[in-house]
Amino acid sequence: MRDTPNMRKVYMGVYLLIILLLSFFIPYAFASEREFLSYYTSIVLTASMMLCLFFSWRIFTLHRETEFRNISLYAFITFLLWGISEVVWSGYAFLYGRIPMPSIGDAFAIMGYIPLLYIFATTIFTYKRHLALSDIAISSVFWVAILLPLALFLNSLFSDLSLGFLPTFFNCLYPIFDSMLLSLLSILLLMYRKANLETYWLIISAGMISNTVGDLLYLYYDAFHIYYVGALPDSFMMGSLLIIALGFFIILGSKVVYFKTTPLPERSESSTPQYSMEKGSVYLFEESLPQRSFEVLCDLVTHGVSGLCILRSYPPHMRAKWKLEKTPLIWFSSTETHDSVAPADLSKVIHIVQEFLRKTDDSVVMIEGIEYLITQNDFITVLKMVHAISDLVIIHDSRLIITLNPQVLEEKERVLLGRDFKIF
Repeated sequence: MRDTPNMRKVYMGVYLLIILLLSFFIPYAFASEREFLSYYTSIVLTASMMLCLFFSWRIFTLHRETEFRNISLYAFITFLLWGISEVVWSGYAFLYGRIPMPSIGDAFAIMGYIPLLYIFATTIFTYKRHLALSDIAISSVFWVAILLPLALFLNSLFSDLSLGFLPTFFNCLYPIFDSMLLSLLSILLLMYRKANLETYWLIISAGMISNTVGDLLYLYYDAFHIYYVGALPDSFMMGSLLIIALGFFIILGSKVVYFKTTPLPERSESSTPQYSMEKGSVYLFEESLPQRSFEVLCDLVTHGVSGLCILRSYPPHMRAKWKLEKTPLIWFSSTETHDSVAPADLSKVIHIVQEFLRKTDDSVVMIEGIEYLITQNDFITVLKMVHAISDLVIIHDSRLIITLNPQVLEEKERVLLGRDFKIF
């Protein structure tokens, strides 16, 4: 199941409704007694957490076969754990008028950091080719030499260490995890331009920074015994959740369907490849059925090269015929499946290829069914798409295989299509 325009309008409506409610009630909350502010903050924090849970779960269900699967799943786990901690803390505040340190809520809050740190670390690892070793080294030194000592110093300065081992232990864990998160965010923000990461990463990063500022403010307020539910640290927490929810909404509302295009070679055989294809080159295969083109492709992906195939042929049949287990196969079809792309949506095809190419140093892209695309669009439009993809292939030092049935096109169209490419 995919998002429809109507569903995206529903998401936008829900988000705008919450923003309006916050804008309407905040002046009354801060002008009212602290008890009302406490109830208001607990309700808004819970509602914001539920919004993040809802969006992350929707991403998981809609993108189960894509790269967002793990991101959304771990994000859901984080917000579930943080949501439980908020409920526990609110319960303590309501029943006893104070939140003990440590409590069960602290245990859930600390556990919530683990999947979140995993998300950022694996994202950095995925795009590590865009970072120099010095960038990672500087960020690591920045954490070990500055962020971590500063966080622990502030913790010891503002914490009552006479409380005992367990409260001191939990007090230390918060700044440690926050400093780790800030260090990973610094690397991710450094990669934002270099790797052309999507806008949602920037928004989610801003949300996590707001969350970290809220944690540090809470440490200060608690040390001087001026914290109350609804104080400034909670405002940063509420803001962070809404910013993160906006990032998730952008993922859901995007018109681009993200496919599982993680570069993975089938295997790396020790034998010498049968075929040789130069990097940064485009090869045109003129054949009525994709036979030799697949032989070349399979030869490459079984010798350490990562492949991506966008086909008119039905992917499960081709996967079984050519024993392709890891190579992503995407289907030109108007039928909506997790691995299909509409033949009229050529910009999406270009985006998919671009996403694949920027994740690997040694790759090959195959496009089969050019004549089918021409029947669904027009020749000039398809020609522009082919040249756009060939430019990407050259820039990323990859290889492009295009299969074409010569009997379908006119002679002029064949000449235009094959003029700048190598005939294999």
